[in-house]
Amino acid sequence: MMSNLFKLLIILFMAIFTGCSYNSSFYYTKSEYNEIQNIDYEDVYLVNNDGIKLNAVYMQPKGRIKGSVLLIHGNGGNVSGWIYSIKPLVDAGYRAIVFDYHGYGKSEGKPNHKNVVTDAELFLNYLIKRANKDEKLVIWGCSLGGNLSVNIAERNQDKVYALIDEAGFSSHSDIAVAMMPWFIKPFARLTVAAPYSSKKIIKKLKIPVLIIHSIEDETVPFRMGVKVFNNANEPKEFWKIKGKHCYAITDYKKEFITKLDSLIGLK
Repeated sequence: MMSNLFKLLIILFMAIFTGCSYNSSFYYTKSEYNEIQNIDYEDVYLVNNDGIKLNAVYMQPKGRIKGSVLLIHGNGGNVSGWIYSIKPLVDAGYRAIVFDYHGYGKSEGKPNHKNVVTDAELFLNYLIKRANKDEKLVIWGCSLGGNLSVNIAERNQDKVYALIDEAGFSSHSDIAVAMMPWFIKPFARLTVAAPYSSKKIIKKLKIPVLIIHSIEDETVPFRMGVKVFNNANEPKEFWKIKGKHCYAITDYKKEFITKLDSLIGLK
């Protein structure tokens, strides 16, 4: 009886993850969009090659601009919440943009591992057009966006000056294995597709890298940040912090800005 139940659980698991590994299992699109108040920002809408309209919020300081930052957010929330992560950067002199993937917030469509890549590159190129000549551009990815950001940075090394990977997992299959019950772990790696893996792709990066990970992170294990860092090329820095998942800019605002300044060569 137990043997049959075990087999049934495995079959169900495989059916769910092989069917959804490029879709809903990694993407939570149901977060409510809250109207943004008391922040001076620009609502941006871009239409991709498939005719899908995507949304972002863009901000820039009124005075001297140090550089540009593209925030690639995690699998939850939308720009109405993530705007509060880029506002401190703008206050510190950076232009910044955070976009919503297919199906998030005001963006149309449904997300999958393929189209979130094109989403990120669409807004990366938009930010480049808004930037001044020779302005240094940094990609900052959080959680799911951390894994994705390594891929985007590697694909666009001629455009990107530096990378910040905060609380990013090392691959889709690694995080799936970490979250599964022990009796399913051996099968998770076989059934969850990992079309791009930050622990592998980061070996190809030749730009400055800052890895941020909390030792108290209960969403993405700290060891994954260590693994990605160990595979990265110099120049690189590992910033070990405490606190919740993707809360570095909230809990360590001053230190975050200092490290960002240093990353692009400012003192």
